[in-house]
Amino acid sequence: MSVYGVTRGAPALALLLVACGTADGTGGTGPASSSSGGTGEPAGMEGMVAAHNAVRARATPAPSPPLGTLTWSETAAAVAQGWANQLAADCSQLAHNPARGDLGENAAWTSDPTSTATAVVEMWAGEAACYDLAANACSCAQCGHYTQLVWRTTTEVGCGTARCTRGAMAGRFWVCNYDPPGNYLGHRPY
Repeated sequence: MSVYGVTRGAPALALLLVACGTADGTGGTGPASSSSGGTGEPAGMEGMVAAHNAVRARATPAPSPPLGTLTWSETAAAVAQGWANQLAADCSQLAHNPARGDLGENAAWTSDPTSTATAVVEMWAGEAACYDLAANACSCAQCGHYTQLVWRTTTEVGCGTARCTRGAMAGRFWVCNYDPPGNYLGHRPY
């Protein structure tokens, strides 16, 4: 998987990837709109909220009080899906969504078109090993995906995915938007 991060001013660290192709390889627009499991996640996003909440539950050092659980946001999901579709349609763009408004953003690309929501969230969570809460510093190239996952004031997440079926970027693109956003410069996630 690949990830690229960009810092934008004070409000949030925008995280994004490159993409190409059509949304689902057949001209579709990503996950179907039918809901699954009572979380509000559409088909294709099963487990996304649970994966986010699992990362929040195991944040280290343990937050006191514990981090709240996230809920699915249809609004954030619509923004995320629109951007995933745009990345897939452009097939060469390497930029975060400048029109996402006041939402945090994590994005990822994987060459595996069958990648899952859980695998993508765990990839972002892998940055935890590089993050030092006491110093509010990262010993790796980036930790912003992880810190957005565990940002205390974030209460909602909505995600989208789009599949690229051509060229060097063939695979799947994932975008998650967060409300309220996290990653305020100079602030700890919790």
